[in-house]
Amino acid sequence: MSNPSGSDSKLPKILVTSGAVITLCWFLLGGYYITIVVGWQQFMFQPADSMGGFLEGGFAPLAFLWLVIGYFLQQQALQENTVVLAAQAKQSHRDSFIKMSELVMGQLALVSGFLYVSSQGTPGNKKHTVEEQEELWSQLSTGHQTIFIVLLINLRLDEDGNTLPVHDIYFGTEIRRRHTTTYINTFEKLLRHAKEVDQDEMIQESLLLGTAHGILYRAMVEVRDGSEQ
Repeated sequence: MSNPSGSDSKLPKILVTSGAVITLCWFLLGGYYITIVVGWQQFMFQPADSMGGFLEGGFAPLAFLWLVIGYFLQQQALQENTVVLAAQAKQSHRDSFIKMSELVMGQLALVSGFLYVSSQGTPGNKKHTVEEQEELWSQLSTGHQTIFIVLLINLRLDEDGNTLPVHDIYFGTEIRRRHTTTYINTFEKLLRHAKEVDQDEMIQESLLLGTAHGILYRAMVEVRDGSEQ
């Protein structure tokens, strides 16, 4: 199969080479005309106005030729610059998205912490003591952003790997419902931004399937939509 980009990259060289060949042929043709028809001695003693008219007529086609070649070279350069600028803009959008997603992931980690403590800490079933909760928050603040998210995911499975009902954990109280709704809405905004910078949806799939944040989001949506088994 032909490579359009490869053909475009060869176009300037082809144009310049063709122009040089045509120019050389034109000069040879002009020299032949002078030698055979006019004669060099007679040509050298032509009046200034006749000489000027002859040279003007002889060089006008070449001037037009190189004008056309220059136009196409300029168009080619503009197209290449447009491609480069588009690629740079796309990369810039991706870089901006990555920075933004890091902030959003931090926000989701914080929301998941509030949700977990509300359901498993002293306000909930008192699974963790105050000291244990402080230790979990300490781990979150030192970079373990998925600590609460992983704990929430693990609540869906018992020791044998069977799925447990977690509706009360996500929506059992108004506070938990608010935290869960915030988590879902925030993650969906992140997905929409990912779609804007990645038309192939690879980033979206990675967020949904390849991160703990995405796994917890899908679990929350299942419970919210009543599809929890």
